[in-house]
Amino acid sequence: ASRVITGITYNGVACTQHTGAAQLILDAIPQYDGVDIWYMKEANLPSTGAYDVVITTTNFVRQTAGIISFTGVDQTTPLGTSGTNSSSTANTTITAGACSNTTNDIVVGVATVSDAASAANTSSGNTQRWETNFTVFGEGVSLGSTAAGSGSNITPTWTQASGTNSGWAASAATVTAAAAGGKPY
Repeated sequence: ASRVITGITYNGVACTQHTGAAQLILDAIPQYDGVDIWYMKEANLPSTGAYDVVITTTNFVRQTAGIISFTGVDQTTPLGTSGTNSSSTANTTITAGACSNTTNDIVVGVATVSDAASAANTSSGNTQRWETNFTVFGEGVSLGSTAAGSGSNITPTWTQASGTNSGWAASAATVTAAAAGGKPY
């Protein structure tokens, strides 16, 4: 399958896809659903203000987007390890791949679940950042979460509230702290 999202810009400046953190599934509709993690380094950010985020796709798909901004991030390697996971069959537990980290890092998790009305973040120590439902070509939900680094692997996990789904994709990446003792926030 080809990539669905081909580019993201913020204030007209291209963001970078974290290549290890993309996952794509073909669900029962059939439609391609996927998750991606993209980033922009501080040097490319505009001055404080409101700017457009533009997402370019290869075709119309069920889309939602979640955006999180961090400061205190290493500018050489802003995103560290990543992990992905997916299933094209029903499963009420949605699990991204494990991410190694230090106690100063943050782990970001994202997921999409086809033909599901809701799902809740069930990872210990995780904070759910968004849960967005979509109803184009069936229903589904997009999810995002963060967790403070623990020094051991963190695996973002969500549990579907009820019913079944026809597939899901999940991904996670470590947001790397800028310096020893500092933490992204």
